[in-house]
Order: sequence, then structure tokens, then C-alpha cells
Amino acid sequence: MEESKEYEVINKMNIISGFFWRFIERIGRQGIALLVYLILARLLLPEDYGTLAILQAFITISEIIVTGGLNNALMQKKDVKDEDFSSILYVSLGVAFLAYICIFLAAPYIAIFYGNAALILPLRIIALIIFPYALNSVQIAWSFRNGFYKKTCFAQIFAVTFAGIIAIVLAYYDFGIWALVVNSLLCSTCICIVLQFTISWHPKLIFSWKRSKKLISYGWKIMVVNLIDRSYVEIST
Repeated sequence: MEESKEYEVINKMNIISGFFWRFIERIGRQGIALLVYLILARLLLPEDYGTLAILQAFITISEIIVTGGLNNALMQKKDVKDEDFSSILYVSLGVAFLAYICIFLAAPYIAIFYGNAALILPLRIIALIIFPYALNSVQIAWSFRNGFYKKTCFAQIFAVTFAGIIAIVLAYYDFGIWALVVNSLLCSTCICIVLQFTISWHPKLIFSWKRSKKLISYGWKIMVVNLIDRSYVEIST
């Protein structure tokens, strides 16, 4: 009984700590991002932001497909083992590769649809962001399951700050839309790099399709819900 009560107390403390650091992360990240975009708005043209909105609409949908609700499955399933994290990472990277090939090949047709040939290269470059998305989704899932909320918070805030500074410098030197593309790419990549050095989980050369199928069967429902929600939001773009 005493052990059960002690476990409940520890669990409640972890939940409170998680909410607190998630709140700090959300406020810090959005506050810094807002400041960065206010500065960039003074340096870039409205057309640059319009182009980014078009690119981001496709990337957002791709991100949902790549993660496939699998990060939620890793965080919520009770019997998750260490091999599950590596297995899901390889599944996500495989899906990311297929998604990138689709975007790469579709880029000229997307540019034709919008009547803007300048979309092709930025779309193909910014689409690379789905690879760090795949890694980061597993890193975040592992961090949350093991209570590393603080490290995740600082990784997110550092990444958005560093990427923002680089984007401002590029915008100042008239790189236009590329300042926004680099900002997005660099932010996601920095989060992955920082977490690789600050948490104790690293990908291993192990894969279990049997266990992956269980997580996929759990996560695909979440993916469908997220996909419908984000598609509805992005359709206006």
C-alpha cells in the first residue's frame, strides 16, 4: 500500500512537472518565434511569406503522414520497450523517404498549379525537414516517457533562437524566401542535435516488425484524425 501511494505521488509530480515545462516551452518558443517574425517582417517582402505559407501547407501534411501518430503511440502504450523506439524511428524514416520522393517529383506540377516556377527549388529543399521531424518525434516520445521535460524545453527554445538569428542575418543580406526556408530547416535540425547530446537515448541497429505493427495499429487512428484536422486548416492556404 505504501509503495502504491508513493508511486501515485511520484506520478502526480511527474505530470505536474510535465505540464509546467511544456507551458514554459510553449510560451518561450512562441514568444521568441513571434519576435523573430516581427523582425523578419521588416526585412522581407509579403510575397516571401506567401510563398512560405504555400510550402508549409504541403510540409505540414507530410509531417503528419511521416509521424503517423506513432509518437503518440510510443508515449501512451504501457508495454513499450527500448527496441520499439528504434523500430519506429526506422519506420518513420522510411515513410519520410517516400514522402520526400513524392514531394520532389510533384514540385514542378505544384509550381505550375500556382503559376510560380520559383516554388520548385524551395519546396524541394524545405521538404528535407521531414527527416529531422521523423527523428525528433521519437526523441520527444522517449523524453516524455522518461521525464526529460526540462531538456526538451531548453532544446526547443535554443533551436528557435539560434535558427531565428541565422534567418535574420540572411534576411538582412537579401536572401528573401531562403531566410524563411533555412529558419524552418535549421530549427528542426537543431532540436535533434541538441537532444542527441542531452538525452541518453540513441538509435540502435535493432528492428522488430511485430512490435512495430502493434504501435502502427494504435497510431494510425491518431494520424487520420490529425490529417483531417490539418487538411481542413491548410485548405485555405
